[in-house]
Amino acid sequence: MVEVKHPLAGLQTPFTRQDALQPVDAVGTLPSMTTPPEIARKVRQLDNDVQAIYEMLAGISATQQRQGNRLEEIAVGQTDLAAAQTDLAAAQAEHGTKLDVILELLRGGPPADGR
Repeated sequence: MVEVKHPLAGLQTPFTRQDALQPVDAVGTLPSMTTPPEIARKVRQLDNDVQAIYEMLAGISATQQRQGNRLEEIAVGQTDLAAAQTDLAAAQAEHGTKLDVILELLRGGPPADGR
C-alpha cells in the first residue's frame, strides 16, 4: 500500500493565537506574520502545477476542436457520397431496364415495354 503524504504535512504554521490578537496594519497583514521558505516553495510548486494543468487542458481543448472540425468535414463527405451512390443506383437501374429491352430485341421478341 502506498502512503500519500500531504505536501504541507509536518510544517509548523507561523500564525499563532497571539498573532490573531494583534492589530492589523494598513495593508491588512499581521505584523509578525512570516512565511517559512518551505511553505512558500510548496505554494509556488502548487501554483506551477495548476498552471501546467491549465496548459494541458488548453491543449486538449484545441485538439478536441480540431477533431470536431474534422468530423464535420467527414460527415459532409459522407453525405455527398451517399447522394452520389443514390444517383449511381438510379443510373444502374435505368441501364438494367435498357439492357432488358436490348436483349429482348436481340432474341427476336417484342420489347418488354411494347414499343
